[in-house]
Amino acid sequence: MYYYKRLKNTVKGEEISYIKRESQSTSLIDIEITEEEYFDRIKVPSLIKEMKYLKEQLSSTDYIACKIAEGSATQEEYAEQIEERRNIRARINEIELELNS
Repeated sequence: MYYYKRLKNTVKGEEISYIKRESQSTSLIDIEITEEEYFDRIKVPSLIKEMKYLKEQLSSTDYIACKIAEGSATQEEYAEQIEERRNIRARINEIELELNS
């Protein structure tokens, strides 16, 4: 068995992530679950929530690609946002791989 202690998640401040512990503590928020239960009940919903948030971030900057395609802006003007979009897409790809494994 594994013991997990609830921690605050960085995505929107929701308390949904857990850390794995080797022994049980006296804390009332410790729960005992198997690795499979952890993945199904905690990890998957957390990853899905993170992916949804990241896709919303991408959607909020879709206008940049349109402006560049139409010629009303340059890649240099939006270099930081383009790099951030690349990082977001890379993280989404990582999450999809983890969910499909």
